[in-house]
Amino acid sequence: MHLVIIDSGLGGLSVCAILMNLLKESDYSDSNCPTVNLKITYINAAPSDKYGFNSMSGQNEQISTFKKILLNIEKLYSPDLIFVACGTLSGLLDEIHPYKYLTSKLEGIIPIGTKLILESLINNSKTITIIFGTPITIEKKYFQKQLIKNGISNNRIISQACPELATNISSDSEGIKVSKMIQNFVKNTLKKIPNMETSLIGFLGCTHYGYRESIFSNSFNIQGYNNIKIINPNFSTASYLRDIIFLKKK
Repeated sequence: MHLVIIDSGLGGLSVCAILMNLLKESDYSDSNCPTVNLKITYINAAPSDKYGFNSMSGQNEQISTFKKILLNIEKLYSPDLIFVACGTLSGLLDEIHPYKYLTSKLEGIIPIGTKLILESLINNSKTITIIFGTPITIEKKYFQKQLIKNGISNNRIISQACPELATNISSDSEGIKVSKMIQNFVKNTLKKIPNMETSLIGFLGCTHYGYRESIFSNSFNIQGYNNIKIINPNFSTASYLRDIIFLKKK
């Protein structure tokens, strides 16, 4: 099996790293083990370091660029599965399907993230979710639409766009600038919360954000808010891909 994991940056490398660790738990000495003939390729789909999908003129340019990238992946690698480990690009898949020139199977991270949020919200009817994401992910309401479609009322969903956060996570190795950015995003978000007793779920809607999960948690604590659960979908995404590899899921 040839699996291609794609992201508009380096966030998806977190998913790759977790997936590799999960696969290491397998028995490589078994000739029937699916990892024996497994190939994983990671693709950074950002057109350039200074010009990503969030910088494009609109959805038409995003879709056109994404299609070209997918076609090049198809021609170069002929993978069995292209998994889009990016909220922004995953949201474009509805516009890509069906695309007659693309034969590889396409899946994205949004259904996985949505399922994680739903599981937590269903367990507590008074819990509110905060979705942190790139401007496109928030503007297009990729996760919000799926939650509402599954019966979650709009007043239980708070969205917070985080401009330039993904880019800075990739470049700010010490995390000083990123920490200040996240603290500001959290502070702005808490202004929308009814009261400090409200149970919250903070969903990291961009795979880059998982690298700084602890800063998100600490930022809520700094504001005196401890009643929050941070959901990082990267591990669940890697687990899902591991299950596909082992034919537990189609």
